[in-house]
Amino acid sequence: MKNKCFFFSLAVIFLLVSCWPQPPILIGFAGQLSGKQSELGTQGRDGALLAVETINANGGVNGRRLQMLVEDDLGTPEGAAAVDQTLIDKKVVVIIGHMTSNATLGGLKVTEPAKMIMLSPTTSSSELTGLDDYFLRVQSDTGMMGRVMAEYAYSEDHLRTVACIYDIDNAAYTTSYLREFERVFTALGGKMTASVRFSAASNPTFSTYLPELRQDNPQALMIMASGLHTALIAQSVRMDGWQTPLIGVGWAMGNTLVENGGKAVEGMKISQTYDPQSKNPAMIDFQTRFKERFGHDPIFAATQSYETVLVLAAALEKTGGSSTGLREALLQIRNFPGLQGNLTMDPYGDVLRTNFILAVQDGQFVPIKQVDPEQP
Repeated sequence: MKNKCFFFSLAVIFLLVSCWPQPPILIGFAGQLSGKQSELGTQGRDGALLAVETINANGGVNGRRLQMLVEDDLGTPEGAAAVDQTLIDKKVVVIIGHMTSNATLGGLKVTEPAKMIMLSPTTSSSELTGLDDYFLRVQSDTGMMGRVMAEYAYSEDHLRTVACIYDIDNAAYTTSYLREFERVFTALGGKMTASVRFSAASNPTFSTYLPELRQDNPQALMIMASGLHTALIAQSVRMDGWQTPLIGVGWAMGNTLVENGGKAVEGMKISQTYDPQSKNPAMIDFQTRFKERFGHDPIFAATQSYETVLVLAAALEKTGGSSTGLREALLQIRNFPGLQGNLTMDPYGDVLRTNFILAVQDGQFVPIKQVDPEQP
């Protein structure tokens, strides 16, 4: 019955699309859609698709429908560069993506020379902050998130020593986050003990890292990895009998973390620009429609991809659907009503938005602190 309904829906969409009087506005989406770390990509694609469907159902952009072309970047810089060139060749006006910082850096090698706008829902490396380029985002940078977490860890969790393990496969994210966390934490009076790096692609045995991480008896362990690998490290930590508090990062926040981590990730603290418990009517409506459409709950990647398409549509309204002037229109976004609050672009295309500290409680991400951005 589900398949019949699905194909019926596709037929209806096809009939509706055939009635549009003008050619569609082509937009690209690029994210990791296959492999063990595909949660961000698939969720991002689905959030963006729901936004496209919603906009089209309400008349499109200046009477033109949006059409999203989707590519799998495999989660690698090389894959990102390849699919971005494909999307450029297909004449998209913008590329929504990528979902991780390392992939984004790879894609920018292609999009920047082509003056193609890349609008990311989730890329947060501070290596991309404050640059006069064609990269823009609706995600706070690692500088903001690392700072928020360091201040919370020191001042409210009263931690004085923290060890860290981080994945170098997404080094643009993990190293920039760690750098800012350590800068703020040590300035406050804290101390980083061991900092151990690993490559998720090498399928490491995490128990081998624990002696080095434990040797100085730190008061907490920060895990900087995807949801899957954060869960695996947490499981290894608890199986070793180490009951130290755990700190995660926004990259890990999703269904994969709690489903694979179970009790091992209970109590973990995370800094992210997303509150799944938000009572904002727009957020509740989105969550309901997303689950009805795709059969599962959205995570931050889906939510922010949905917001990304809404922001993009507002800018395209100003340009008549053209890429000409689109960057300038996006940079003029001020107090845009997102799903959880207003979004503002700074002069470099870096978003200003609220951050949250969340704790895993009974398998749910529960906000325990809100940090609003400093307005320019």
